[in-house]
Amino acid sequence: MHSLNRTSLLLAFLAPLLFIHDSLYGVQRDWQTLENCRLVESSGNDGDSFHVNHQGKEYIFRLYFADAPETSQQVPARVREQAEHFGLSEDAVLKAGQKASDFTMRILKQPFDVLTFFEDAKGQSRMPRYYAVIRPSNTGNKDLAELLVEAGMARARGSRITIPRSPSLADFKRMEARAKQQKMGIYGGNKPTRANNSNSSRTGFETQITQAATQAPEDSHANLPDLDLGISDDMSASLAIPGITLESKTTSTDPLTSTDPP
Repeated sequence: MHSLNRTSLLLAFLAPLLFIHDSLYGVQRDWQTLENCRLVESSGNDGDSFHVNHQGKEYIFRLYFADAPETSQQVPARVREQAEHFGLSEDAVLKAGQKASDFTMRILKQPFDVLTFFEDAKGQSRMPRYYAVIRPSNTGNKDLAELLVEAGMARARGSRITIPRSPSLADFKRMEARAKQQKMGIYGGNKPTRANNSNSSRTGFETQITQAATQAPEDSHANLPDLDLGISDDMSASLAIPGITLESKTTSTDPLTSTDPP
């Protein structure tokens, strides 16, 4: 009996340690790839969380490693925390969140793959929400979280989990530092301006996204500029990322809809 009690106590002590180790290093995760997924239109979709359809079944997925600004005051404490992190007013956070949402919705107009092991991501919906990596079909080797963070549309945040063929949290932190240094998105303003380059039809914002997706300057320790969020409502021009065209409208010829928020 005493031996059984000692074994039970030992297992009770080791279980949390094993859980922490598994969370940090991604040991033997049962990762699954859901191919050819489609975005489900929902009023609850935002920059880092959205409804997805795969073979007729609906899911809600939340991105690993990327935390986009909120789009509503549904969780006021979270908006306040983001405002402090980004150095913005709460109203500016919500406005930036809508731009990040538009960014994501444009990218997900095309089919994409989802990599997940269905880790619980909590959420406000009646449906379960899971963490995932979203891999669009036409953005090369970059996943959606990378595109958001590099474009200054989200901050790097998450656990130190290891994901197959994906950057680590430390990599995402470096992406965020570069986005700040290059004044991308939230950190420098999204107001489209004409770029001084050979393609005069491209906007300055297009050039910013392209630079964020292709450049990786070594010096990420320069003094970061003060944030000036100059977001314009005139986003009618298409936005360009290498390998993908982002149109200004989010409607689809065969839209899927959901009324259940994430």
